[in-house]
Amino acid sequence: MSTLTPWALGPFEIILHAEMHYRDGDDLDRRIAIVGFDNAIELAIHTYLRNL
Repeated sequence: MSTLTPWALGPFEIILHAEMHYRDGDDLDRRIAIVGFDNAIELAIHTYLRNL
């Protein structure tokens, strides 16, 4: 198993959480999943650029 770089670890955890909401299938869960995916992308970009 490979270890994730620090800029990828936090977003990965958020993506896992969002994926669980997405798979539940309820409308509210899908909305929460969209917010989670968006947050993960923003966090990954912010952390990656800060550590350049």
